[in-house]
Amino acid sequence: MSRDNRAERGMRAMIRRKLFTVSLCLLAALYLLLSLFPDLMVPGSAQEDLRPTVHTGKVAGITRKTGSTVFTIEDSRGFKVKLSYYGDLPVSSEYMGSLVSYKAILRLPEERRNPHCYDERMVLRSEGIFLKGYVNERPEITERGGPIAKYSAFLYRQKIRFEDSLPQDVKGVISGMIFGDTSDISEDVKEDFRRNGTAHILAVSGLHLGILYKVYEKMTGGSSKPVFLVVLGLLLWSYGTMCMWRPSVVRAGTMIMMKASARTFRLRYDSLTALSFAGLILMVRQPYVVFGNGFQLSFLAILAIKIAIRNLPSKIPDIVASGLAVNIVLMAYQAYVFNYVSPLSVLINIPAIYLAGIGIPLAMGSFGGSMAVQMLSARSEIRYILQVCPVSVTRLLIRFNSISGSSGDLSFDVRNPPLMVTVIMITGILFIGSEYFDLIRIRKLRKRGLRFFALIISVSLIAGTSVYDPISYDEVVFVDVGQGACVRVSAGRNDLLIDGGGNHDFNVGKNTLKPYLLKNGASDLDLALATHEDIKGDVFKLEKGVQVRTMWPLSLEKGEKQENENSSVFMVDYRGVRILVMGDLDMEGERQMIRSYRESGNINMLKADVLSIGHHGSRYSTSEELLDVVDPELAVIQVGRNNYGHPAGEVLEKMKARGIQVLRNDISGAIGLDIAVGKSGKARIRKVHSETGRH
Repeated sequence: MSRDNRAERGMRAMIRRKLFTVSLCLLAALYLLLSLFPDLMVPGSAQEDLRPTVHTGKVAGITRKTGSTVFTIEDSRGFKVKLSYYGDLPVSSEYMGSLVSYKAILRLPEERRNPHCYDERMVLRSEGIFLKGYVNERPEITERGGPIAKYSAFLYRQKIRFEDSLPQDVKGVISGMIFGDTSDISEDVKEDFRRNGTAHILAVSGLHLGILYKVYEKMTGGSSKPVFLVVLGLLLWSYGTMCMWRPSVVRAGTMIMMKASARTFRLRYDSLTALSFAGLILMVRQPYVVFGNGFQLSFLAILAIKIAIRNLPSKIPDIVASGLAVNIVLMAYQAYVFNYVSPLSVLINIPAIYLAGIGIPLAMGSFGGSMAVQMLSARSEIRYILQVCPVSVTRLLIRFNSISGSSGDLSFDVRNPPLMVTVIMITGILFIGSEYFDLIRIRKLRKRGLRFFALIISVSLIAGTSVYDPISYDEVVFVDVGQGACVRVSAGRNDLLIDGGGNHDFNVGKNTLKPYLLKNGASDLDLALATHEDIKGDVFKLEKGVQVRTMWPLSLEKGEKQENENSSVFMVDYRGVRILVMGDLDMEGERQMIRSYRESGNINMLKADVLSIGHHGSRYSTSEELLDVVDPELAVIQVGRNNYGHPAGEVLEKMKARGIQVLRNDISGAIGLDIAVGKSGKARIRKVHSETGRH
């Protein structure tokens, strides 16, 4: 190699490293900055409008769900709106790319309700959406789009027709595999894919666009003519439009176009440079994208394949090596974000990826054939013939995932590892697998290596600090479970739960309580108490000085049903700080309980520092007599958005008249009590925290 060639190669390597470093620095800066100041880059015009107002915008995306249609609208004020229409919309494709007007109340998406749990506001911001609302009347098309909009509508119409022609049992999975739309997949099937570590098959990624690129290469015979580059661009743009331009699609499409352009113009292609460039495009276009799981997973997976795979034995087949590298890098991420790990998922991924590698191109071919059938007005039976193979392979894939995940032995739940540890593990693995580390090791540049490791640790510490939430460390937490009640008491390594909420249409245990517990340091519970169970006068001790006593009912007749007048009432005694949890006790039950304690001479046993208001603040609970006896300084109302009028105005007025501070889950999210123990052993409430920071 000549000196000039070596110099040119060195220059390219330096540019590649600089671009990659700039991308990483921008990613870290955005993540930390927006974690500390989440509203910093919100458009000033993205304000709630709580009156029904007419708005206008262009339809940028449509998602159909059971009983509703969700529009993504590029508002005329310069940001996106998520708009839900609950009604019949037979021809939704005509809206794509058109200007529409609609009358709606637009709200900010929900903030995070419990520490480290689902944050709808940040999830939607990662998609560029800043407001949401719903309409009862169909949006009105005020102006049809131009040729590009009409072409987008045509593509969406073909997508809908193809999906509607699929058998119901595979419709959602095939739509997920080729379009990334998983809205029609049942929760059980989704869970099988998640637990097995094969959910990436349902997210459009490099695998999917790579198949399109292979088809393009076959069709063009590997030609490097510029005209074919235009054809590839149109193909990728069409596919990206149908996939709603998810971050993984933008990333893969950008990298493929750079690779094809390099071949056309005889330039050197470098995957990490292309990855860095794609990342910069996404972050500059939408800074909040750094919080999206799709963005994070897509880029980490490519980094794993391009970096970590280098240190695996060359005898390992490429597909196995890729899966192993991705699983090694993503295991810590999976534990932090999803709270489970699948150590054997690499073994499950091998047959799953093989099946997907067959099913995805077959499904894409079937979709293309369906478009041709529609355009040529051919017999509709041909469409069903085209679907036989992809439907059969997809059913086999679903069955394989079901069998693999049925025992639950191949994955297990884990508590949230600290973000600092997660970042150190991922960046450390990638750094050790990089060419740069090889250079440091070969040249024995120990100081440079130590400086780099110090940088990793420093960034990880800052990242850990940025997500700090004091409620996670509070001794007593009134968990936000919507229209329900749930109190967590922590003492040392012991955890107790009083109630857990409940909803006929929503699995609170699976979707709210389990994530909350795992993300806040509890992989299991020592004790769970319900306010509608037959518990009589028992005392439950967590550790010395911390106990929960059943205050009511003291007894029940055999076979007597536990209604609201004898709902269980608990007193939490945390080293002298007393919290009375009233459950669903109504006023009649309160009178009976007070009379019983008065007659026994133990009325002072009902005094408490904190009162958890009964029955979500209903007007049928919380009598004046109860407040006189308990004499609390703080009251907590566990209530969600409801149509029952909870909490009642008269209950709030009683608190105000007595100067009792009131906190509500529907306003403040989770509420935590930081209990401090002094030198004398006597405890006090040092601070009250609320998740949303609003009182």
